[in-house]
This record gives sequence, C-alpha cells and structure tokens, in this order.
Amino acid sequence: MSYTTIPVSLDVLPGSAPNGSTISRRSSFPLMPDDLSTQADKEAMSAPLGGRESPGRTETLWLMECAATIISVLCFTATIVVLRVYDGHLLAGWTFYFSINTIVAILAVITKSCFLFAMSAAISQSKWNWFHQRNDRLHLFDLIDQASRGPLGNIKFLLSSPPFHVLTLGTLITLASFTLDPVFQGLISTQGSLSAISLPAYVGKTSYMDGGRGVVAVTLAHAQNVPDFGIQAATYHGLQSNESLEVAQEITFSCSTGNCTWPVFASLAVCSECFDVSDQLRVYHNSSSYPVVAHILGQMGGLQGAGAAAPQSITTFGLDYVNASIDNANGGRMLSAGAARPIMKMTAKATGDPKLTVNFQQYESLLFAYTFIQADSAYLANQTSWEASHPTASECALYLCLQGLKTSVSEGILVEQEIARTRKRVQDSWSCEGYPSSNGTTSYPSTTDCTSDWQPINFSVNPAFGYPTVASKYDFQLDPSDLGIPEIDSKDSFNVTQTFLMGSIYYWTIGFLGNFFGDSVGYVFTGQIDGTDVFLDPILEPFYNSTNLSRTFDNLARSITYNFRNSNNKGQSGITQTWDISYAIRWQLVAVPAAILAGGVIFLIAIIIRTHQYKVPAWKSNAIATMVFSVDDQIRRQVRHRLRYSSLKEVGKIKVAMNKGVDGIELSNVYVSMTQAVPMESPTMERDM
Repeated sequence: MSYTTIPVSLDVLPGSAPNGSTISRRSSFPLMPDDLSTQADKEAMSAPLGGRESPGRTETLWLMECAATIISVLCFTATIVVLRVYDGHLLAGWTFYFSINTIVAILAVITKSCFLFAMSAAISQSKWNWFHQRNDRLHLFDLIDQASRGPLGNIKFLLSSPPFHVLTLGTLITLASFTLDPVFQGLISTQGSLSAISLPAYVGKTSYMDGGRGVVAVTLAHAQNVPDFGIQAATYHGLQSNESLEVAQEITFSCSTGNCTWPVFASLAVCSECFDVSDQLRVYHNSSSYPVVAHILGQMGGLQGAGAAAPQSITTFGLDYVNASIDNANGGRMLSAGAARPIMKMTAKATGDPKLTVNFQQYESLLFAYTFIQADSAYLANQTSWEASHPTASECALYLCLQGLKTSVSEGILVEQEIARTRKRVQDSWSCEGYPSSNGTTSYPSTTDCTSDWQPINFSVNPAFGYPTVASKYDFQLDPSDLGIPEIDSKDSFNVTQTFLMGSIYYWTIGFLGNFFGDSVGYVFTGQIDGTDVFLDPILEPFYNSTNLSRTFDNLARSITYNFRNSNNKGQSGITQTWDISYAIRWQLVAVPAAILAGGVIFLIAIIIRTHQYKVPAWKSNAIATMVFSVDDQIRRQVRHRLRYSSLKEVGKIKVAMNKGVDGIELSNVYVSMTQAVPMESPTMERDM
C-alpha cells in the first residue's frame, strides 16, 4: 500500500526539543489513498492553510438553527390556536383520541427542544466570537462551551462572566426556558358552570289559604270555629322548635340535579314581629286586697298560711290599653319562715283587635297579638321586693303577609331570600257577600261590619259581638303591586278565606288561652306552688321558657307558612340546572413562553449578525473544529507542562487571543500573538458579541 505525504508549512516557534534541537513546525504525515477521494481534496490539502477562507459548508451555516427556531415558533403558535379554539368549551366537546393536555404537551416538548437546540448553538458560537473581540483567559472558552450544554453550565457562566453582556442575556433566556414545561401545563385549567336542562323543578308556594270549618248558628248568635289539623300541627311544631335555630321543617321542592333556580315569585305567608312595651306598664298599689294567684288557689288570703283570709298589700303592674296586668303581694318572694310563697311569674293576654295593641294598630291583616308581662328576674331570685321590682312587657303578633321570594337550590340545599314583604289589603276585598237576614226574606242589612270600609278581622270572628259579625264575606286579599317587584304580576290573586280566618284566629286566641275568668279572649298566668311551675294552659310553657320571644314567634310563623306552601298542589315552576365542566385557559401565563421565545429569537439573530460581521466561521459546538482550531502548539505544550504540577483550573488562567496564522484560526498566547502571529482584523474591545 502506498502513502501520499502532505507537507504542512508551519512557523517555527520558540523552544527546543529535549535533545536541544529546534522544534520545527514544518512536518509531514501520511494519508491513506482513500482519504483523498477527489481531486479537489488533493489540491486543497496541497495548498497552504493560510491562503484559504472557511468554505460555506452546511455545518458552518445556520440552516438547522433557523429551521429549529421556526418550528419552535410554529408549535407555540399552534398551541395558542388550539387553546383559543377550545377556551370555554365543554370537556365533553373534545372527541379526539388524545386529550387536549396531551396535544399541548407534545407541542410544548417540540417547542422547547427546538428552541434549546438553537440557543445551544448560538451560545456555543459565542466562544469563537468572544475571543475574536478580546483577549481573555482560557477558562472562559471552557465556561462558554459548558453554558451551551445545559443549565448548570449557564449558572457557572453567570457566576463567573462579566455582567451586562449579550451572552449573559442568552444564558438567562436558556435558564428561563426550563420553566416552559410547568407553564405549558398550567395553561389549561377547568371551570364549572351551571346550564339549564329540560327537567321539571318546583318549589312550594301558596296563593290561596283555606282550611278549618266555621259552623254558624244564626238564631243563637254563636259560631263554632275550628282550624284544620294541619294548622294545629304546624302550630305545635313551630312552638317546640329550638328557639336558637330556624324551624326544622323545610319547604317542599323538587330538583333532580341538586341545582335549580326560580324566578322571583310571591307567596302568601304568616309573618311575625315582637316589640318591647315595658314603658307602657303602669304601677298600682292596694293596701288591702288579694293577688290573682290567691283566687287561683281558692285560698283567699292564703299567702299567710292555710286558712288565713286577711287581705294583703299588693302591687299591680298593668297595661291599661289591653287590660292586662300582673300582681303579687308586697315584699320578697320568700316568707319569713323561709318557705317560698305562691307568686305570679307571667301573664299573657291575646287579642285579634289591632286597636288593643300599641304597635299593630295599622296592621290590616293582623291575626292575633299576645301581650306578655313577666316578673323581674331579681325578684324571682329573692334579691328585691315585688313593689321595687321592674317587670318587663312584650307585644308579639302574627299577621298575614305577602312575600317576594328569591329561591334557589345549590348542591341539594334550598336557599330562600325574602326580598320584599307587604301586608296591604286589596281595597275591594273582605266585603259583605249579602248574608240573608234571620227570617230569610231580605238581604242582610248594611252595617258597619259590611261596608266597603275596612273592619278588623277579629270583628268577624269574636262571638261576643253576636250575629252581625258572622256575616259571610268575600275572601281577604293581599296586594302584590305593593311588593314593588316588576317580575311579579300585580294582577295575580292571593286569597285567604273567611273559614281559615275565623277558625285560626279563634283557635289562637280563645282556644289557646281559654277564659279562666269568663273573658271571651282572656288572659292567663303561671305561678309557683311548692317550687313547681304551674301552666294553666300548656301553650304558655314555650313562651315562658323562651329567652327570645322574637325567635319563638318567628319559628311559629315559619312553621304555619311552610304548612300552607307544602300542602299546595301547585308549586312554583323553576329551571333545572346541571353542572358542566369546561376548559378555562390562563391566558396571563402565555406571556412567559412568548417572552422567552422572543428573547431567544433576538439573541440568535444577534449572534448570527455578529458572526457574519466578524467573518468568524460558524463552528458553534463542532468538536472537530474545537480540537483543530482551538489552541496552538505553544499553548498546548504550556498546558501539558503546567498540568504536571497544577490543575486545569490554574491552567485556565492563561490569557489567550484569537489569531489567524498560516494554519488558520487558533488561540495563541497573548505574547506570541502580539509578536509573531498575523491578526485577522484590528481587535476591538467591544463588549458586544
């Protein structure tokens, strides 16, 4: 096999071989015939290296990097298009085999990979551009090369390189690109929303209150008025509810998905209010009388012991406007012998007449009002005498009302808000129907109870008023226009029958409190005998034990209202909703990859322009170019010599410069480059790449 000897013309460098002879850079080496495959190769190898320019081969161009950058930008754009198209769409609307997250992940991987490929090449090319512009230490060549290979190299370069350099910007952008994965993953989120479906939904409401019975005996001027069992049950249910909580009974509703809405609607209701009327109490003293509790016990003067009948000095606290009072014998609640005397703790009186109240005189729809007078807690604790005590008085009432309601069901839980309320009567309602006279031959005469003028409800139910008050009347109506809600038709009817009014009011007044002393409405009280509380009527117990009468009456009113709304066959129709999950794109995060890509493109363009301006070959990270055109023989010998007693870190402190000699581009010792090498161009100390 024959060899071809290729001469290589080299400069003679200072130094001697170990035997003292001059080291010549003129040498030859054999090549295999196959290595010179073309005549052009043979001619190129025969020519001096210093007379050739770097050819424009593919590996020295930027085609791959530009293509990778374009692909990266296109994939990012495709990601934005996909996200924009499906932003707000239901998850069920995505029918492709792979999920949208998978598609975005694939595009993100391509975007990042192509971007880092181009950035790595640009940073790697910077080491050639760097030393073309300035003299620097050899270790910086290695730092820039490491910076092109990954995040650790970027960090090492940032910690060691001069600040505010374009290459610093490139390494920062490369580091920032490693946030692309979590950012792309965070772009896609989901949100839930409710949408209407065609399933029925309803909630209980009532526009018509009826129930009970009223049997009128005209010749006896007496009426038998009884509410239906549902009203009675609702009354006791409301009173037994925990006053610290809302009544446990709920409105009946139907909502198959657990999420429904209803338009604002009106419904008849029973409402309640309570007021403190302690300032209306008047004090009366009697030096020789008997307290009411003595009458109850049947022991006139029994306060002084069994059989004693001597009158006592008593003090009475009364509400004159309703003729209700509470009294006890003067002195403490304990007898001198230490025994507890019978005392009055609370009295209650009911009325259906607004005129017999302080706070409800203008309530046209009043059902009943209770007045309570309770003994002072200091007196009950034997801390003060009765005459020096300060009893409290309360006035509570139930009345008919019309509520404007905003109702919804969320996750199976009914939420209802009262947005308006009225108790205004329709003016032409509750008028006489033309009841026949007792002889049945003529119509009932027009009296004050049967005029178009308003008469309180209680006047038509109290048997003490006799025959004229039981005349049949048209249904009582409440006015929806007074709610002031545009969604509610002002022409809708909300009726309450005379049967319901007569039976219920009678039941809640005379029926509850009885008439211990023969009063048609009456008042009742409770006392203590031998340490035991006595309730002459069971209805007084929840009121006496209540610490919040407002809440107790509110529960009572709510329970009665729920009874009517739940028993009505016609509920309020609503809209059934289902929970839909849709894509929600976090568009604010798009700024992160957009900024990184924009910065990377600018950095790549800057490196390409500088490389072209400096006429430096675009060798980038090519390992062969690094081996062949990095350091000259002198630096190589110097490094090998120093490594015998030093480290690579110390060797890296050698300062070098890029020069163009007869062998081409190489890094030479600064001293040699200044005395023997031929510079490529006049060096400048620009800080730009």
